[in-house]
Amino acid sequence: MGKIRMVLLAGLVAGTVWGQEQAAAELDVPEVWQNESWSSFLPMMAEEAYKQGHELPLPFGVGLNFITLKRDIEVKEIRAGIGQLHDVTDLVAVDATTYVDTLIARVDAWILPFLNLYVMGGYLENESEVLASFTIPTSGGGSTNVTLNSSGKMRGMLMGGGITLAAGYANFFLTLDANYASTKLDGVLDEKVQVMIYTMRTGWNGKVNQTPVRIWLGGMYWDSERVVKGSAGPINFEVLQGPVDPFNLTLGTNVDLARNIQLFAEYAFNFADLQMLTVGAAYRF
Repeated sequence: MGKIRMVLLAGLVAGTVWGQEQAAAELDVPEVWQNESWSSFLPMMAEEAYKQGHELPLPFGVGLNFITLKRDIEVKEIRAGIGQLHDVTDLVAVDATTYVDTLIARVDAWILPFLNLYVMGGYLENESEVLASFTIPTSGGGSTNVTLNSSGKMRGMLMGGGITLAAGYANFFLTLDANYASTKLDGVLDEKVQVMIYTMRTGWNGKVNQTPVRIWLGGMYWDSERVVKGSAGPINFEVLQGPVDPFNLTLGTNVDLARNIQLFAEYAFNFADLQMLTVGAAYRF
């Protein structure tokens, strides 16, 4: 079948903790902080939040993320052929691992004290390693096994967006996030690769030596099982692929260097097929 390049659109988790609600019930919000805001109308209902003693992030943010990951890919079905496609899943055993580096820019806005919307765009580089074993029938009713090693890189631009809901109580917070992204990679693929990612994070929000710090534990679900279509020479193929385990845990932290400058890092893992590190910075106004 020639080279089969397995891809997984990943590295799309956009660091959605940049603007999480900070529930500090005993603190009065300094007037100068409110004056730092570029907007006089967002977030809506801000006055109600201030009256209840909540400290809100500045409404707008721009940031940059770098994400690197390693993930094993499960190939569930392969159809290939010249002209008409045939199911060759039983004839081919595929072991695929993908490495992805992604650089993402993100713009967000707090529409309500508990609702954040964002858009993102960036560049990713995907390197895949594929070990494929073929069972080929031979004359006389026998068969022979052929093993092929394939590797290759694909690059592309990605676009997407998402929504975050946030809540807090005392020194604890909870966020729910959903985001969508798509990319068109160069190489053998014929169409866009798309993915949805859903994340929940909960953790502690406080201060360390007067520096605001948030630490969290979370869970993530990757809705990334897709049919990937392409061609290798005269052979066209369709591959149904997805992560070995679509669930993973996350551990992360966010530090406010100033009222409008934030740094964060997050590590994701699931003891099966995923290791991912995300680091980034944001400027709020």
